[in-house]
Amino acid sequence: MREHAGNIIGMDIKGLTVNKVLVTKAVDIDAGTEYYVGMIVDRNVQSYTLMASAEGGMEIEEVAAATPEKIIKYRVDPVKGLQPYEARQIALQAGFKGNLNKIADMMVKMSKAAFERDAVLVEINPLFVDADGTPLALDTKFEVDDNAMYRHKDIAHYRELAAE
Repeated sequence: MREHAGNIIGMDIKGLTVNKVLVTKAVDIDAGTEYYVGMIVDRNVQSYTLMASAEGGMEIEEVAAATPEKIIKYRVDPVKGLQPYEARQIALQAGFKGNLNKIADMMVKMSKAAFERDAVLVEINPLFVDADGTPLALDTKFEVDDNAMYRHKDIAHYRELAAE
């Protein structure tokens, strides 16, 4: 395992250098289903928009360009945040299977984190649902607004700065 991690350290992936590798329990990708869930700051509606798609594991930009109808978009109320019943409805509308209560809980927690940390992007891709219906976040992105970092000194050390 250390050898494989060592091979990844220093790699360039989409213009970013890999500095850390997190290792977790292996998952049998072929024994489950991959979905996409993400939140972005939508300047047009001046709030967050939650996006969900049964097309997880793919580049969501490609899905949006080729088949935009496969992405459910939901404006999250900036005062009350995403409610569990809304998250369950979104998961159903997107065609998610598995434990929808746990999936909805993940969406609600993702929404809460986005609001609390001034995120401009939070995404889980893929949100994997195993053969037992258990959802797992296999890969995530969390991008905090640079202009808000002064409010989040506790996470500043996670910040990735471009090499000069």
